[in-house]
Amino acid sequence: MSQSRPATSTGGAIAMVLVGGAVATGLVTLLAAFASYPSPEMLSFRASTGFYLVNCALCGLVTALGLLLCRPRGPLPPILAAVSALVAFEVGKRIGATLALMIGLERMPDGMVSAIMKPHFNKYLAYELLAVVIAGGIAALRVGASGGFGPGGQRPPAWTGPQPAVGFGQPQPGQPMPGQPGQPPMAYPGQPPTAPPGQPYGAPGGQPSFAPPPGGAPAPGSQPPPPSGRPLDAPPPADQPPPPR
Repeated sequence: MSQSRPATSTGGAIAMVLVGGAVATGLVTLLAAFASYPSPEMLSFRASTGFYLVNCALCGLVTALGLLLCRPRGPLPPILAAVSALVAFEVGKRIGATLALMIGLERMPDGMVSAIMKPHFNKYLAYELLAVVIAGGIAALRVGASGGFGPGGQRPPAWTGPQPAVGFGQPQPGQPMPGQPGQPPMAYPGQPPTAPPGQPYGAPGGQPSFAPPPGGAPAPGSQPPPPSGRPLDAPPPADQPPPPR
C-alpha cells in the first residue's frame, strides 16, 4: 500500500534553508563583483536598477529552493527563509564589491572597506525586500502544499499488516476475556474443547471423571464395598449357645 511522504522535521527544514542561503550568498557575491568591477564596459547595464532587481529575485529564489525538495511544516521555515534571503544579499553584495575593487584596482583605497561595510538606508534597501518577499512566499506556498502550518515532524503510524476479523481469536463485545473467572479457555477450530481449571478433562462441573460400569461391577482401580453381615471369625454372642461340633 502506497503512503504519502512524511513531513520533514523542523531541523531538516532549517538545514535546507541554511544551505539555500549559503548558495544564494555565493551567487550574489559573483553578481555584485560583476556589477562593481571598475571598468567602463557595460557600465550602464551593470549599474541599472533592473540588474539590481534581478539579483534580488535570484537571491530569494535560490534561498527557498531547498525547501522545494522537502515537506516543511509550521510557520518557522517561511520566516527563516525571508530572513536568510536578506542576510545573504547584504553579505554577498559587500563581499562582491570588495573582491571587484581588489581585482580591478589591485589595491584598496583608504577607507573603502569601511565605506562598503557600513549599512546604507536608501532606495536599494527597499529593492532588497523583493528577495525577502520571494523567499518567504515560496516557502509559505511549499508549507501550504505540505499540509499547512501545524506542528512539524509528525509521522504517520507504520502499517502493521491486516488485522484479524472480530470473532476469530477475539472475544465478542460484552464477553469476558479468556482466562478470566467464569470463562473457560477458548478452543480454536479443529481443536477439542479444554476443561476449566481444577476439573479433569472432559468432565462437567461437579461430577467425577468416570462413571461406574453397568451391572454393579466396581471400576478398575476402585475399592469394593465392605460385605454385609457378621465376619466369619467373630466370637458368638453371649446369649446364644456355641454351634455343635
